[in-house]
Amino acid sequence: MLNGAVRFLKPVDGNKHQSVTWVSLDGEHWSEPFSCPTGLGTWRWSVTWHKGTAYSFGYSGKDKQGCLYSSKDGKIWDIVKDDVYPDVQSYGNETSLIFLKNDTAYCLLRRDKGSYSSLLGVSQPPYIEWKWSDLGIHIGGPKMIPFSENRFLAVVRLYDETQRTSLCWIDPKAATLTEAVKLPSGGDTSYAGLVRQDDVLWVSYYSSHEEKTAIYLARLKISD
Repeated sequence: MLNGAVRFLKPVDGNKHQSVTWVSLDGEHWSEPFSCPTGLGTWRWSVTWHKGTAYSFGYSGKDKQGCLYSSKDGKIWDIVKDDVYPDVQSYGNETSLIFLKNDTAYCLLRRDKGSYSSLLGVSQPPYIEWKWSDLGIHIGGPKMIPFSENRFLAVVRLYDETQRTSLCWIDPKAATLTEAVKLPSGGDTSYAGLVRQDDVLWVSYYSSHEEKTAIYLARLKISD
């Protein structure tokens, strides 16, 4: 499944975005885009599958305070819980969602307005109630995967010294995000994809530190 959003040149019934999905059986031949009615007026971000169900947080438009959606087929999306983000004034937007083996869900949330830093949310099935912890650092383009029950790996854009894309550790109990490795990056950079294969981590991302914007693939060895 490919997940995305259309931005209308002219608003449709006052809405700027329409979330859409494409599906494929083999990764080569793709369907036409599916535009579920619940996707009008929202931008569903990254999708995570858990036990046969897809989950995605929508933001913007009608979902300015965040809305969790679910789908069984990637085509029709139902609302799980709306108004999930704790503070509408902080402009919570991009997310990365993971599920542990015990079904606990965690969400890494980017916030952009004022001095608001990123948040880590946690919830138990049916994912109606969320508890949020402030990580104390401003991030962009979050992508997170579990490393163990007590540590997560994340790749984010950091802004504190120079703008860069970095691999970070997240401690969910202490609610901390710690930079581990700065990837070759700078300027307009972020939006990673992560795949862990045994003790190797593959990271795809884009960056503009070498004259023009390009897509990069990094390979890192990780261990306990």
